[in-house]
Amino acid sequence: MALRAEALGDMLIRAGGGGHFWQARRGEQIVAAAMVIPSAGRVGMVFHSPAESPGVDVSPLAAALRLSADAALADGLAFVQSLVGHRKQADADTLVEAGFLRLAELMYMRRDLARPIDSPDAGGLSWQSCKPKDRAELGRVIAETYERSLDCPVLAGLRGTDDVLESHKASGIWRPDFWWIAKLRGLRVGCVLVNDSASNPGDMDLVYMGVGVPFRGRGLGRALVLRVMRQAKAERRQFMHVVVDASNSMARKIYEKEGFVLTHRREAYLRRRYSQ
Repeated sequence: MALRAEALGDMLIRAGGGGHFWQARRGEQIVAAAMVIPSAGRVGMVFHSPAESPGVDVSPLAAALRLSADAALADGLAFVQSLVGHRKQADADTLVEAGFLRLAELMYMRRDLARPIDSPDAGGLSWQSCKPKDRAELGRVIAETYERSLDCPVLAGLRGTDDVLESHKASGIWRPDFWWIAKLRGLRVGCVLVNDSASNPGDMDLVYMGVGVPFRGRGLGRALVLRVMRQAKAERRQFMHVVVDASNSMARKIYEKEGFVLTHRREAYLRRRYSQ
């Protein structure tokens, strides 16, 4: 357990020391440790001792989780989150004891770009690459696509669009030439954002895809996905990855139809400002 706590401390140092690290001791023995590392967009990621590891005491672990999360929130983060491996029920129960809310079951999917990709039926769509001057417009279209979204709806309203954009930029290696606003007869209908993958070199991550409420059900989401897949294939990328809320049946249907396959699942938990 001491070695695990030291590993968390080392992570905090590598992150620049801007996080919050708490540990619980019984005498000289460390029985629990938790920390929050802030990231772009006023979000923090939680790391902690596994609840089922030998020597870990669950009640002090829940207290360390709560204290580290609330200290980070007091520093101005909008929320902190933890990703729990599938079937890690003890970790999930400890997060709930610490005041975290279950956000979603996340499905991690990927598409082999060597396989054939359909040509998108653009249906009159035009495409606007998102240059820095287009930031305000992109923020507006993202806000429009969040309306009645099935993708982690608990997050709606927790942050402004500037924070959301900063999070998307920091998710992987930013590729502004792979960020697109789609328009139909001059009207904004949706957007799709793709970055180079930081964890899988040579691959790309589909960071966000959304369509505005008035334009849903017309196959535009599929057109967005097909466009960036073909674009990534032209750059000789091997795989495209995406993470989708399992309850977002519309998005899941698009990804599954276009050949994305499930690689693993995780549960996302969240503690936000003023949550009890």
